[in-house]
Amino acid sequence: MTESYAGSYVCLYRSPAGWSEQSDPLELVVTGFYSRPSLSALPSPVVASGGNVTLRCGSGQGFQMFVLTKEGEHNSSWTLGSQRLPDGQYQALFAVGPVTPGPRRLFRCYGCYRNRPQVWSFPSEPLELLALGSQDLSWYLSVLVGVSVISVLLLLLLLLLFLLLLFLLRSRRLSTGSGPGPAEEPRALQKSTLVPPSAQQASGEDAMSPSLTALLCLGLSVGAGTPEQAGPLPKPTLWAEPGSVMPCGSPVTLWCQGAPGAQEFRLYREGSSGSWDRQISLTPGAKAQFLIPRMTEDHAGRYLCLYRGPAGWSKDSDFLELVVTGSYPRPILSALPSPVVASGWNMTLCCGSGQGFDSFLLTEEGEHKSSWTLGSQRLPDGQFQALFAVGPVTPSHRRLFRCYGYYRNRSLVWSQPSESLELLVSGRPRPPDYTLGNLLRLGVAAVVLGVLGLLLLEALHRPGGLRAQREEDAGGNKAPSGAEDPDRTLCQ
Repeated sequence: MTESYAGSYVCLYRSPAGWSEQSDPLELVVTGFYSRPSLSALPSPVVASGGNVTLRCGSGQGFQMFVLTKEGEHNSSWTLGSQRLPDGQYQALFAVGPVTPGPRRLFRCYGCYRNRPQVWSFPSEPLELLALGSQDLSWYLSVLVGVSVISVLLLLLLLLLFLLLLFLLRSRRLSTGSGPGPAEEPRALQKSTLVPPSAQQASGEDAMSPSLTALLCLGLSVGAGTPEQAGPLPKPTLWAEPGSVMPCGSPVTLWCQGAPGAQEFRLYREGSSGSWDRQISLTPGAKAQFLIPRMTEDHAGRYLCLYRGPAGWSKDSDFLELVVTGSYPRPILSALPSPVVASGWNMTLCCGSGQGFDSFLLTEEGEHKSSWTLGSQRLPDGQFQALFAVGPVTPSHRRLFRCYGYYRNRSLVWSQPSESLELLVSGRPRPPDYTLGNLLRLGVAAVVLGVLGLLLLEALHRPGGLRAQREEDAGGNKAPSGAEDPDRTLCQ
């Protein structure tokens, strides 16, 4: 099987009565022609029974379509157009569900191009969805917690054993190094390297003075010999009031802010041959306004402005994108599987329409305004949609979303906004169960007490340990005079 055999086939037969009708088309697909994509589940392949899950098929290959296949008794497949992400990756988000604990659900995905729909990539690694009921989910969480507790206890035990080993090694070194010997050599080195503070300060000043003198001389010479140079006029600032995204028919004012003393302002729109509008100041000022009394599709575009002062023309301002909304019917925004989500979880928002938009744009209203843009996916029923992954969701602030649809060749002409969708974070998490925490504390305390007991027994019964040291102190044994007070020589 090679790519030349891939295609759509039909057959027919001839009988004494003539030729039959054609059979239904058979699509013969060849796989393994491109690199394999990756398949993952959002937020996790472990799903509560009856819940939905989003499968993400992605690749950097630039595929135009992705195919999701389900293996098992009833093979199924779904095809979606790809979405290009800002980082250059391509993906498709498949909504799967509701997931039940019945038969095994094993998925793979492929990538392909529209001009060669029967030539697929290598299959992705298989992904199995695990549906858990309420009891299964509790068992799964209990097993996960148990494994975590055991892992923590093992790590603590290994750490304590390591500390015990270090203690034993240190005790042996101290017991064998009581007399004068190599242990005193570092003090001799320390003594020989001591320098009086006055000498250190004097040497530091002698070393720093030439450097400071040279730097000061250099700074003075540069400051005295560098004349002040006047640069070009600073570029102006362009903004729109009340905003740069305006409904059709609404008035909008563009402001161009320049340097004081500007004599003339000009406003340019990208794609026009000359200046779109200009304003000559009768009295020198710092800004000018350009009024659009009624916003239409013709006013949508990218604008910049500049101004003229006594020294000439300034640089161009940064571009301002002026968007008009309301040119097409509003899309529908929904949350999968529900707008109610637990705190800390991710959410998938679906923006869909039958208008055939090339792209969809999702906006978040509130204190932190944000927007995301994705290419649309064409569904088998003729609808177009884009799936936006949002999260993690927290109850700290209100999250209100809307979406728009538009076409790539008119990217600043948007549809009417969708109905607003607010994500609701479920109530406060239930009070924690302190039973497990108490058991964990008791276990750690028992381990610590056991290790401390072992250390105490080892210190009491080890030759040269605490008992031997007490007997030595009682017998009046003294160390050699040279080792009685090693620090005394540093003060003489």
